[in-house]
Amino acid sequence: MLREPRTDELEKLINIAIEHAKDAGLAGHDDIDRTFVKKQFRAMMMNPDFKIFVEPKGDVFGAYAIGRICQKIWNGKRYGEITFIFVHPEMRSKHIADDLYESIIEWFREMRCDFVQASCMTYTKEYSANEEWLHRAKTYFKSQNMNEVGYHYVKPMEDNKWAV
Repeated sequence: MLREPRTDELEKLINIAIEHAKDAGLAGHDDIDRTFVKKQFRAMMMNPDFKIFVEPKGDVFGAYAIGRICQKIWNGKRYGEITFIFVHPEMRSKHIADDLYESIIEWFREMRCDFVQASCMTYTKEYSANEEWLHRAKTYFKSQNMNEVGYHYVKPMEDNKWAV
C-alpha cells in the first residue's frame, strides 16, 4: 500500500535510493553519499513543494517516487516534476510503477499544476548515455501518454578541483 514515509524511516528511504543507483549503473562513479541524501530527503519531507511516496515490502521500501512543484521562470506557470520513480527489480511490475505515477499525478492535480514533466538523465562514468535506462524511461513515460520534448547534455568539468 503506497504511503508517504515517516521521518523515522529515512534509512529505509536511503536504502531504496541506493538500490536505485545500483540498478541504474551509477555505482563507482555517481555514488550516493548517505549523509548528504539523508539531509536532502529530510528537507524534502518538510518542504510542501515536494512529495515522496513509498511502497513498503516487509521492513524495507520496495519502491519510491518523488515529485516536486516547480514554476516556469518566465511566467510563473506551475508544473509538477517527477524527480524519481523506481521499483526494486525483485518487485518490478508496471502495476506498482503506475500506482506511484498516479499518486504523484493526483498530488500535482491537487496542487493545481498546469502540466507534468519527467526526465531521465543517467550516464556512465565516461559521461555517455546509459541507453538501457533511457529506453526504459522513454517507454514508460510514453505509456503514460507523455510526449518527448527535449534533451539533456552533460560534460565533465575537468578543471573542477572541488570534485571528491
